[in-house]
Amino acid sequence: MLISISILWIYAFITGLSPSVMRAAAMFSIFAIGENLNRRSNIYNLMAISAFILLLINPNNLFDIGFQLSYAAVFGIVFLQPKLEKLIFVKNKISRFFWMLVTVSVAAQITTFPITSYYFSQFPTYFWLTNIFIIPAVMVLIPLGIFLLFVSKIPVISAILAFLLNILLKSTYFLLSLIYQFPFSVFNISIDPFQFTILIAAVGSAFIFLKNQKVFYLKSTLLLILFVLVSALFKNIYQLNQTELIVYNTGKNTGVQLIHGKLNYIVTDEELTDDEKWFHPGTQTCRTLGLDTPIFFVSNDSVVNESFLLKNKNVFFEGKLFSINKNQNELNYSKQPDFIINPALKTIETIDLKQNTTIITNKSFFKNNSSDSVEVHNTSIKGAFRKKW
Repeated sequence: MLISISILWIYAFITGLSPSVMRAAAMFSIFAIGENLNRRSNIYNLMAISAFILLLINPNNLFDIGFQLSYAAVFGIVFLQPKLEKLIFVKNKISRFFWMLVTVSVAAQITTFPITSYYFSQFPTYFWLTNIFIIPAVMVLIPLGIFLLFVSKIPVISAILAFLLNILLKSTYFLLSLIYQFPFSVFNISIDPFQFTILIAAVGSAFIFLKNQKVFYLKSTLLLILFVLVSALFKNIYQLNQTELIVYNTGKNTGVQLIHGKLNYIVTDEELTDDEKWFHPGTQTCRTLGLDTPIFFVSNDSVVNESFLLKNKNVFFEGKLFSINKNQNELNYSKQPDFIINPALKTIETIDLKQNTTIITNKSFFKNNSSDSVEVHNTSIKGAFRKKW
């Protein structure tokens, strides 16, 4: 028992002691100790005591996404998977194995759905299909990877193992990429903290109904889902009438996002690659708020359409004028904007600005020596600037 637990925690240290790995290691350790003492174990008690121990060590684990997802997935698999597996009786062992993989995926996805929707604003439609490939691949990859560590000094064997691992990893990645290209492979879902709480309550109520078979819990589940749908409707109505400016703390390459309804534009100083656009914080904002795909422009572009005007680093959008990366002379002689974004100067004491002008800068040395009517927001200190009107 001591050898098994020691090897388990050595592996946990090697992998970085992530909350999900510590959850598995703690549960197995407690289970092994109980078996050694001839005590019957209960999976729910194992989950509870392991969570209690991990939270004693670090209470902030409670707010870790990996911690939340790990325990939610295990609970779904333990509670829901046996019920799903009994829905269809499969005699063939191979077919039964793949049916089990599907039910495990569905059970875990149901319990983790509120968490993944809230944090990642996405729902993978083909999760049941990807796990059919991923779980068997992981069952082979982990043992081969550990074995490779022990034989890495043996040239021929290590080369063969590395070659096999490389092929298996590339094949797995290719299958995942292929499934991702299927139509409607990912749905963007935007939920706020209130909807997140109601969804968790709905899942909990549904589980209680499956356990007790009382109509009250079924009605409460449906009522909670109705609350989520109604709140989503009001949220979409409000969103269609909102206008917002967001200036991100993106270093030298200024990132300005202008939003009206679901339409939004992102203006940067330099052209972005497709990968940079995908990982831009503005793209994440679109996923979180459920906006349309952002339209990217460079501040030197000239763009004129019915809702957006960009010329000479000036932007006119929904009744507001913005200047981006203007130097002092340009600010003095141009029409005074409502928002001055990352001006190329150290102080504003020599500039006569109109009242209620807002300056957003990423320069930590910028000083505001003008009147109190000029608001200055430093993104390098305060983070992103957001303004709605």
